[in-house]
Amino acid sequence: MLTAWWRVCIVTILLVATAMAFLTVLALAAWTLPPRLAVVITGSIALVALAAWLVRRRRGFLWEAVARSTHELSRRRSRLGTALERADVRHLVRRANRCNVSVWWCPSTLFGDVEHLREPLVSTFADYSPVEFPSMVLDMPRLLERRQEMVRAIRASAVVVCLSEHVRDRHLALLDPASIARSIVIPPGPPSRGPRLDASLDLGANGNATHASTLLGEFLPTSRAATIEWWEAPVITAPTQSRAYKNLRSLVTAVRILNVSYGLRVRLILTARPSEYRLDEFIEREGCSPHVEFLTDLPDNVLDAVLAASSLGITPSLFEGSLPFSLYESVSVGTPCLMANMPVTRAASVDNVRFQELTLFDPHDPQAIADSIRLSLDRLPDLLDCQREFLTRRLEKYGWKPTATRYLEAFATATTSPVEVR
Repeated sequence: MLTAWWRVCIVTILLVATAMAFLTVLALAAWTLPPRLAVVITGSIALVALAAWLVRRRRGFLWEAVARSTHELSRRRSRLGTALERADVRHLVRRANRCNVSVWWCPSTLFGDVEHLREPLVSTFADYSPVEFPSMVLDMPRLLERRQEMVRAIRASAVVVCLSEHVRDRHLALLDPASIARSIVIPPGPPSRGPRLDASLDLGANGNATHASTLLGEFLPTSRAATIEWWEAPVITAPTQSRAYKNLRSLVTAVRILNVSYGLRVRLILTARPSEYRLDEFIEREGCSPHVEFLTDLPDNVLDAVLAASSLGITPSLFEGSLPFSLYESVSVGTPCLMANMPVTRAASVDNVRFQELTLFDPHDPQAIADSIRLSLDRLPDLLDCQREFLTRRLEKYGWKPTATRYLEAFATATTSPVEVR
């Protein structure tokens, strides 16, 4: 099997041959070459045509060579980045051990070198998504390496903070069952720029649309999104990344159903990167390119304005480690938000049946997603009122002050019951 570098060389040679063929055609047009080279020219042109056909079809040797080479180089660059990160962590640990600190907190369990900290450690364990979707793993050696690092960090922690009961009972139990006895569940506080449950950005439909169009025109002057007709058709925004379990393909299919079957002319705004997981190619195959806009790397104020001008926010994920932030982000600017029916959303709303009926949908069925969106567009005020009430009650229990208090309790526990690294 050819290595990645040989594949790069072969692709480079093909590109050089393409350039030579082009120059040869120009020279022939000027009658500067003898007729004996006609065979060479014909062969070069045929080679270029074949290469162009292979690239257009995205199949065959050329495309496979480029894809494999790119993946190999990306993997090597990723490993280099990981090595640099570990070096930084080791340096920080050495410096931390010189400080007079009674307990340390690490907001992640990705680096096992924290086991060398001399003082007790409190770590926050977000999740381990391969537990839910093992078939989506693309780089198994890297995954196993990461898993070992996480287990080291977890075993070195005097207290392990999980973001939900589901993460503790399923993810942490798989990685290190013994650490469950040292774990505590503390859901994350709301996003730092909210919530504004009084809808302080709610300028009215026309005001919100004008504000969003103005900010988008300044931030993305060359994008089609700056000319979105907010007044003409419903706009749905999905503020999420483009990982496989984020389920954006099912959402795109649901948008196609809404436009083709129901004739609603729905527009979808995605903050994910279009090239990740070939999402842009899928949208093109579904015939949804006119209905989908990509707005990536938006500043907070622009994202707030986009959500405020949208009819709905939506989170179609198959899995999240805690209640999605998109609910806070949308409701805080006066826009209701739909969410997938998954363990964390069911657990968070177990005592609110009406919230579940209005907000949650089956993420595995694009038709169910489309039906939920269609029904929600007819009852936006009721949906928003229900979600505001839900979040107001939740913030009484999981706002920043209760969250900080529980972390202080975790720090106190860590100082009184240190753990021996296994």
